[in-house]
Amino acid sequence: MSDGILRNQTDKDLLTYAGEIETSYFWADRVTKLECKCRPDKTILDYRGRAVLIDVKTT
Repeated sequence: MSDGILRNQTDKDLLTYAGEIETSYFWADRVTKLECKCRPDKTILDYRGRAVLIDVKTT
């Protein structure tokens, strides 16, 4: 899996770009009012003008 990721330039750029690692986020859904949470592997707040969450899974 890592070989495949590192062969793709965009994937490689995202994994090497500065960001926060395993930060937990909590919020309440505006519609349902349910409490939500997530913990992505990496958060990049400004990658080419966009916020990006990365969560790599194996199968």
